[in-house]
Amino acid sequence: MAQSPEVARRLDAKYDVVWPAVDGLIRVNKGGYRIPDSRMKSNGKYGYADTLGQVVVPPAYDDAADFGNGHAVVGRKAGDGRMLYGLIDRSGRVVVPLEWERLGGVRNGVCVARTGTAAEREFLLADTLGNVRSLGYDYCSDFSNGLARVGVGAYVEKENVAGITLRDAYEFCGKFGYIAPDGGIVIPVQFDDARDFAQDGLAPVGIQGKYYVKWGFIDKSGRQVVPCNFYSAEEFLGDRAVVSKVVAGGKLAYGYIDRSGKEVIPCQFDMASGFRFANTWVGMEQDGEYTYTLIGPNGETVLPFRVGDLQDGGKYGHAAASISDATGRKRFGIVANNGKVILPFEYDHIAIFFRSGMRRTTAGRRAPWEQRTGKISASTSPGGASSLFRPGVFLPSGIRFRGRRVLSVLFGPGYPCAVTVGCRSRQVAADRSLRVQSGCGLDSDSK
Repeated sequence: MAQSPEVARRLDAKYDVVWPAVDGLIRVNKGGYRIPDSRMKSNGKYGYADTLGQVVVPPAYDDAADFGNGHAVVGRKAGDGRMLYGLIDRSGRVVVPLEWERLGGVRNGVCVARTGTAAEREFLLADTLGNVRSLGYDYCSDFSNGLARVGVGAYVEKENVAGITLRDAYEFCGKFGYIAPDGGIVIPVQFDDARDFAQDGLAPVGIQGKYYVKWGFIDKSGRQVVPCNFYSAEEFLGDRAVVSKVVAGGKLAYGYIDRSGKEVIPCQFDMASGFRFANTWVGMEQDGEYTYTLIGPNGETVLPFRVGDLQDGGKYGHAAASISDATGRKRFGIVANNGKVILPFEYDHIAIFFRSGMRRTTAGRRAPWEQRTGKISASTSPGGASSLFRPGVFLPSGIRFRGRRVLSVLFGPGYPCAVTVGCRSRQVAADRSLRVQSGCGLDSDSK
C-alpha cells in the first residue's frame, strides 16, 4: 500500500529523504542525503514511518534497508568506526543484535550473518527469533529461491587499480555448493564458480576447463540441465539465456541458448542483452564504436536499420538511440520494443532516466549534484531527476525556448525521458507541478 499524496507531502516536509513504501513501511532519513558520500562522517539518521505518516521507528540508525518479510536490517556505528548490523521487526524491536559486519535480508525465515573482514571471516545463520549458529563454511551468499551458495576455500586480495576504492579488497576463491535454510547441504561443494538460483529454479555454474571456467546450468536437485560449454552464461529471461564462446581468432562472441542448451541464435555478436521483453538488442563493434540491431527470439531482425548510442532502460522496452543524417550529424529518437519509431530521429539528445525509487530531498538539504536553485538537470542527476516524476504523467509539449521547440515525454511509472531541441548537451526536467525546468535556463515562463 502506497502513501497518499497528502502523507507524502507531510513526510517530505519532515524528513530530508523519503523512500517509497515497501512491505507497508516507509524508510526515512533525517539530516542526510539520498546517496551517501563516503567522505562524510555521517549521513544522518534512518527510521521508518507507516503509510499514514505515523512514526513507527524514530530516526536512530546510521544505516538501514527497506523492510522485507516483516523485518529490516539496520546498522549503527561502533566506537571503532565499524558499522555493525542487526535485525528489527515491524514494531522496531531488535530481534538480532547489532553486532555483525554484514547481515543479509530475511529469506525463508533466516538471514546470513558475517563477522570478520579481510581474509578471516565467519558465516552464520540467524533466524527471526534471534537464534544464531555457525555454518562452518568459508563463504555464504544470501538465500535466493530457497537456496544459498556456500564455499570452501580462501580469500585472496584483489589487484589494486589506481584511483579505484574497492568496497571489499578480497575475493573468495574455492569450490561452491548450495545449502537449505536449515543449513543442511543440498548440492555438495563441487563447482569452481556458481551464481544464485533464479525464480525459474536454475542456476549458472562453472567448471574449470583447460584455459578458463566453462559455464552451464543446474536445477535445484543439482542435475546438470545445460552442459558447462560456455565462456559465460547469464540467467534465463523467458526461454533464452545470453551465453558467450571463444570463436575463431580468439574473439569472444555472444549469442543465445534455449532451455535445452541449444544455441538458437549463434554466438556472433560483440554485445547481447537479455530478453526482458519480446525483443532485444545486440551490438557489433567497429573501430571502438558500437551499432545495435533489435532482434526477436529466433534471431529475426525487428528494426530494419542499425542505431548507435543505445539507451535501453525504459520500463516498457522503449530505447533511445541515434542515427546519422545526410550531413553525418547524429540525430536521436525513441524506438518501442516492437521496432516502431515512436519519437522521430530529429533531436539533439535524449536521456532516459533509470528508475531510482527515491523521492526528492527537501530545500536546504540538497544532494551534492542539485543546483542551488533546486532545479535538477538530467546531465548531472541521473538518479535524482526521475524521483520528480509521478506515474501516468505526460509533460507538456510544444514549449519553446529561444525560438526552438522543446518536448518532454514520460513513458511510465518512474521512467521519465527528457528531450531537447536547440539546446545541445542539456536536458529538461520538471517538478511536480509540471513547471518545466532546465539546465539551460528554461523556466516556466519561457514560451
